[in-house]
Formats: sequence, structure tokens, C-alpha cells
Amino acid sequence: MNNQDNSLISDPKGKIFDVSLRILMALIGIFLLSIGTSFLLGGHVGTPPFTATNVGASNMLHIGLGNFQLAFNLIILVVVLFLDHSMIGIGTILNMVLVGYIIQYGNVWYQNTFATNHHMGLLLIIGDLVIGMLLFTFGASLYMCADLGVAPYDAIAPIASSRLHIKYKTARVIQDIAFMICALLVHGSVGVATFVIAFFAGPLINYWTIHVSRPVLHNIHLIAENKTKIRRLGSSLKQAGIISYKTVISWYRETLQTQLSASRYSNHELDEQLDIAKNNLLRAQKIYKSMQDEYDVLTQEKKRRLDATNEKQ
Repeated sequence: MNNQDNSLISDPKGKIFDVSLRILMALIGIFLLSIGTSFLLGGHVGTPPFTATNVGASNMLHIGLGNFQLAFNLIILVVVLFLDHSMIGIGTILNMVLVGYIIQYGNVWYQNTFATNHHMGLLLIIGDLVIGMLLFTFGASLYMCADLGVAPYDAIAPIASSRLHIKYKTARVIQDIAFMICALLVHGSVGVATFVIAFFAGPLINYWTIHVSRPVLHNIHLIAENKTKIRRLGSSLKQAGIISYKTVISWYRETLQTQLSASRYSNHELDEQLDIAKNNLLRAQKIYKSMQDEYDVLTQEKKRRLDATNEKQ
């Protein structure tokens, strides 16, 4: 929990409202990271080390992923409660209970939605990897920034770091490598994404945190002080969710269509399609730069006004 911002809310009802919105934020994050993992699992590009271990073990024992991951999380939770219960919160319980089941049924949705992809080519695999990574890291950022407790698995490294007097990063690397080895032993869903998430997902999660999650959290604190803004926030979140969903589905289907059509292009047509794709990419980069510049200008103006207000006070 962001105690510094939340402590500014004096009204008890406002604090309850603040926590309720952060629970919603955590739930959205859990859903997104789980669906992202479903893309990684369905695309056979690898899943996070903990999930990879659970997938392999649940398959070996003929148990549903949701049931197995919940049971495994309960075991870890008991240990964490004994060693450092301060890391546990409502977010811990939500993560522990929901993630495995959402991945399990999300994978069923993936198979039913993209069942035509019996022979996946390189473009489709890249699509699964990119979409899965974006959703996973975005969801993880929202969930962690809500600050309502860490997942049982994520509590292991901080506790080990404190108890064994080693750096957190060292403890986390050892933990992830250990679970990757376990996943390999039980024939879990280990792939390129397993290594990418274990060692390189941090910068992307940090990007989402700076540009999306922290601003959302800041607005949650403001809304908790002034509930009249909730309608505008709800409308914005709904619109953002619809746009994000349609964009992801559109990207995926375009990737699939490109994969299916590529084999039928002549060499000349293939060169033309490459030029079109390159031009589209350049235009997208220009649009992104323009939006980034606009964001920077607005941020500077907001800072200028806050500074001016503080000087008057």
C-alpha cells in the first residue's frame, strides 16, 4: 500500500474507497497478467518459471492447473506467514486464488479462438510472445503498484535476502533458476519467454509502472478524496479496456492473416508487402513520438502549475 499518499486521505470512508479502487486495480492486473500467460502457454513459447513448474507438475499428476497452483501457493503461504506475515495482504490472496484458474481457462479460450493454428509459423510465434509479454508485464505492473501484498512466490526472494543477508537480485535469480530446473524436470512449459521473464521483464514492468500504473494510482488517491470524479474515471477505464482488447485481437488476427498469406505471395508481391509493412512501422513510430512529445509537454505544464501553487502557499 502506498502509505504516504493514502495517509493524506483523512476521511475513513475515503480510505475504504481508496482501498476498494486499488483492489479493482489489482484484479485488472491479475486478469491481464494471467491472460498474457495464457498467450505464452498457448503459443508454446514458455511461461514464467513458477507457472512452468505448475503446468508440468499438474500435467504429470493429472490435476487442473488452477487446483494445483492454488494448493502449491497455500503451502508457500504458510511458510511466508511464519517467516514474514507483513508481506501478505488481500492482493496476495487474490493472486493466489485467481491466477492459476484464469490461466487454465484462458488457455481453453486461446485454443478455441485460435484453433486453426495447427502449424504455427515464425510470425505467429512472435505474435504470441509479444502479446503475451506485453499483457503479462502490464498486468504485473498494475498488480504490484496497487501495493496490496505480494504473491506467495514473489515473497520468497525478499525473505531469503533478509534472512540470509544476500542481495535481493541474487536471491531472485537463484529462485527463478531453481524453479526453471524444476520445470524442466517435470516437463513444464519452459521456453524463450521463461528466460525473458526471469531475467529481462523488469525494465518493461518499470516502463508500465512509470507511464501507466503510478498515474492510475495517483488518480485513485485523488478520487478517494473526491468521489465525484469516479464517473469520469470509470468511463475512461471502460474505453481504455475496450480499445486495448480490440487492439490486441486485431494485432493477433493480422499476424495470423499475414502468416497464412505469406506463403502465397510471389517474390515481387512479398517485396511489396515488406515495403508496406516498413512504411506502416515508420508511421507508427512517428505517431508514438508525437504522442510522447505531447505527453511530455502536458507533464511539464502540470509540474509548472503545481510549482506555482506551492509558491503561493
